[in-house]
Amino acid sequence: MSNLFLPQIVANYLGSWEGHTQTEGSNLIQVNNRMSNATIDELATEYNILTRQYLWNLPLLDIFYDEFRNRMFSETTFSISVSWKTTQEWLNDPFVLIMVGFEDNYPIIDGNGLFIHSNKPNISNSTLTYSDFSNEFQEKIIRMLLHNDTYAIVQVNDNKVKVVGLENDNIRLNFSDISESPVVKVRTIVRKASDWDSYSQIYKALRDQKPVIVDPIQSELLEHPEDLLEE
Repeated sequence: MSNLFLPQIVANYLGSWEGHTQTEGSNLIQVNNRMSNATIDELATEYNILTRQYLWNLPLLDIFYDEFRNRMFSETTFSISVSWKTTQEWLNDPFVLIMVGFEDNYPIIDGNGLFIHSNKPNISNSTLTYSDFSNEFQEKIIRMLLHNDTYAIVQVNDNKVKVVGLENDNIRLNFSDISESPVVKVRTIVRKASDWDSYSQIYKALRDQKPVIVDPIQSELLEHPEDLLEE
């Protein structure tokens, strides 16, 4: 059974669930075990199949949610970047760029979306990446990025601009001591990788137990079925 693909194992479980057979519980365990070895693309594909065919039940929603939650908080990466020529110029037009997805590394980009190359010594940059934070702090930041309107708390002195925290309507995260210099609050520019954006939509739909079909490439909600949960 372990050599079967995820759709086959899910179909076996649904057959036993609909028929109320004795193998229902063990088949659900096999679904759960197979999901842990599936790629996130495979999980998203099966999620869309179940949604399109109105096959969800509460046990499947629960284990798919648990797996997507684990993937979103363990595999998401990000960078928090700020660039400037002079601090006064930055204060006149402040920006903080956050890039989020599943990449190991992210390019350094200025406020106009242009790459900053090493041959531009007149531009300074300060970047924090996911690896600069503990796992607990990473999860808190990812939770913020799953919602809109994330603000950066930025410390500015005579020659340096530094992001020292993030804030939204519910929480403020301080990265370091901010008592030494004045700080400003700046709305961030968040660039989400298309696949991460799609998977975050799936995660939210499963969390709310309201599955909708999500295009994993275009990152758009295609349908809004009123009720896809089996009674």
